[in-house]
Amino acid sequence: MTPFCRKRGDNMRYRIHSGVVLETVCGEHLLLATRASCADCPYVQQLNDTAAFFWRQLEKTPETEQLARAAAEKYSLSEAEILPGLQRFLDSMEELGYIRREEEAI
Repeated sequence: MTPFCRKRGDNMRYRIHSGVVLETVCGEHLLLATRASCADCPYVQQLNDTAAFFWRQLEKTPETEQLARAAAEKYSLSEAEILPGLQRFLDSMEELGYIRREEEAI
């Protein structure tokens, strides 16, 4: 899991909820809530390829700037083009309980 995160200006840091894992089964990307995380988020959430890429990057680095940089490189887009979609993904994952900002980290 990623370490606890802190906000630095506009560069928000996130933490994956303990017990949430990404698995790919028959070509489908599935977030699975295991152990105690089942009480805080849906048991299963399907992700598309881009969301799965974002998630795997989130496992490596919790900072939005680094996430945007990695996605921009992969998809040959600017960070400014990546940020709106990345923020929608992060907001959705936070709303569902799969990730938390540092202030709310589990």
